[in-house]
Amino acid sequence: MRVEVLKGASKQEMQRFYKALCSATHHLVYGGIEPEYFMFNNPESACWTCGGLGVHKITHPELLVPDPKRSIRGGCFLKDAYKYNPDTWDGRIVYSLSKVLGFSLDTAWQDLPESVRHTILFGLDGRKIVTVLPPDAKDKRDKLEGHETGFHGIARRIERHYRRYRQRGEASSGMEAWLDRVMVERTCPDCEGARLRATRLLFTIADKTIHDVG
Repeated sequence: MRVEVLKGASKQEMQRFYKALCSATHHLVYGGIEPEYFMFNNPESACWTCGGLGVHKITHPELLVPDPKRSIRGGCFLKDAYKYNPDTWDGRIVYSLSKVLGFSLDTAWQDLPESVRHTILFGLDGRKIVTVLPPDAKDKRDKLEGHETGFHGIARRIERHYRRYRQRGEASSGMEAWLDRVMVERTCPDCEGARLRATRLLFTIADKTIHDVG
């Protein structure tokens, strides 16, 4: 928890308050500071993004689209990652996206404009589209049409699933094998390899964190 003393308190009162309760440098209230507070294999202390591994996985477009000569309708994506089906919600969103951005689902992936490929992989950046019914859809339910919705991208969706999987702290050889098919490892962008939560890295001795010392 972060706290701030509002105007009206004297300098002495503020110093006494922070000294008794929390860090005067960062104004953060901490729990009991014990050794496990700085252990990356403790779920409470580990970086929330990488789960204490120091590395993070991101979706790699070349792994996600193994055959760029194919179109979206023709199955350019790894089947387990995305398969176009006009009767699913995913299929209707991608079809609607094609109408908004003006591209064809039958154009080879490698021939689509870079901006279109980027949007399909990484989303609309907060913009929204209105869903329309694909002409080849067999399911004509009206409730799936005319919705204003965002689109976060196929690659981003895989990364969200990956983060949730890491945060649950579960181990699954099947999940790991699947992730290796579409993702590559990078240094964690949040802890920069330190493995610990950001609040743990606020503790310094001679301007060095426990990671720096290690």
